[in-house]
Amino acid sequence: MNHLESLRVLGLTESSTLRDLTASFRRLVKKFHPDLNQDKLEWSNRQMLFLNKAYDSAHEYLSQPENVRLKPVEEEPAPSQRSSIKNISFEKAIPLSMEYLLDGMGLYYQYGLDNIVLRREGTRRSRFRSSIRRIKKSFSILQPIAELHLNRSEFDQLEIIVNFIRHFYKSIHMEIIRAENSSTYEMKAFRHFTLGSKLVDTVIKEVMFKEFVESYKLGRLTENIKLAEAELNSVIVDYPDAICLSDSTIKKELLLSFLDMTNLNEQGYIALYN
Repeated sequence: MNHLESLRVLGLTESSTLRDLTASFRRLVKKFHPDLNQDKLEWSNRQMLFLNKAYDSAHEYLSQPENVRLKPVEEEPAPSQRSSIKNISFEKAIPLSMEYLLDGMGLYYQYGLDNIVLRREGTRRSRFRSSIRRIKKSFSILQPIAELHLNRSEFDQLEIIVNFIRHFYKSIHMEIIRAENSSTYEMKAFRHFTLGSKLVDTVIKEVMFKEFVESYKLGRLTENIKLAEAELNSVIVDYPDAICLSDSTIKKELLLSFLDMTNLNEQGYIALYN
């Protein structure tokens, strides 16, 4: 599928942005996703396959700088174009980085890749790798910014976003799966970790990707934040020798960094445990 066809499918133009792409894709997912079309699953799966192909093609095109979009994809960009990211300003880097981050996270949650087992399946394994590439791109855009002379506000904002990206990246690389014949100690710790981990993902999805959350799970943001931290704290405090201790710590740090990035704590949604 060429980029013109993919843009037409998504209702976009050659002047659209990655943010436009994400918004359009989410809107169409709500229309075609199998979970929302249980009475016509075969049709829905075909539509989603076609939509994802269009998304990949459009993303490849719109990710290029505007001054090289009309050139063949195979053509190597000029050195000045390859290094342009190094000269990007703080004001441009933050929204561009966030576009890639939201793009990667959206792909991750759309395909249910917070379920570790699903990441190993054919199509989902490919989507998982695509998600990782976009999140890494988000981080790489911010790296040169750290070398600029930033004021205190800019530095704090950069630190918060980078901190979240790091913890999200660590989180999606967790591979822990409960071993068979585990001791009662490990099984109890794993139950707390599993519930806390799922709740953290639910919190992130409710704030950023409501379209990927079942409607009956919405509206419990404050409760889910408190429960997520309580469950993860239970592992950290009560099961310090458990196999899932390290992952529980990563997931808790992800929750805290997410609250920092979205200002949920400052908005009075929650009162975190000390």
